[in-house]
Amino acid sequence: MRQSQMFDAIVETVLAPDAMAAEPAAKELESKPAMSGTRKAHLLLAEDNAVNQTVASELLLESGFTCDLANDGNAAVEAVQRKHYDLILMDCQMPGMNGFEATKKIRELEASGSFSGRRHPIIALTANAVAGDRDRCLEAGMDDYISKPIDPDVMVGVIEKNLLKRETVSTSPPIEVASLLKRCRGNQKLMERLFTTFSTLIAEQLKGLDRALAGADADFAGAGGACGTAGAVTGSGGGAGSRDGVAS
Repeated sequence: MRQSQMFDAIVETVLAPDAMAAEPAAKELESKPAMSGTRKAHLLLAEDNAVNQTVASELLLESGFTCDLANDGNAAVEAVQRKHYDLILMDCQMPGMNGFEATKKIRELEASGSFSGRRHPIIALTANAVAGDRDRCLEAGMDDYISKPIDPDVMVGVIEKNLLKRETVSTSPPIEVASLLKRCRGNQKLMERLFTTFSTLIAEQLKGLDRALAGADADFAGAGGACGTAGAVTGSGGGAGSRDGVAS
């Protein structure tokens, strides 16, 4: 099933008559002058270790980013509900709510429409650079991961890659909001929920494309997965009401 068809199925299901009836603080740090377009981004660093906080935050500031600090998963979840962040760096092992649990909670909030369809790129910080660790992070809802000790060039590269990926998605053919709102019978919250669901589907397609291009999934790539996924991503806009996408 193409994503355009899936989106239409979601819309029709949610818009059925029965469905219509139901309906600690982060510390901010200032950066040095930004060095490039993506380095004007404001990040959240969720890390409980004071030494790691100091090292990572200084590297971020030196690279031209701004960032806030959260000492644990609970603080990270609270922070994203108060303030907009372009990307989150999430330590996997923290006391109380760990990084995996915090990521799950943030994804649940996104799915509920709490962020008006916006999805946060979340990069795992892990000391366990072992086989399968990246897959575990992706399965938890994270977008990428950086192993400790942190390599400055690797960290900046991973951050910029995910920021650029987000910008690429955000500059896709525009959605015909008025048309979709009409299909939602004027229900703004319902439309926001649909945007969130659709954004999550697109993110999964991009992860699949990433795996295929990296050769991490031989079967997926060998079966024409890269081309198939790319086609699904570019064709998704039609179902969401984009002006340029064509539903099939």
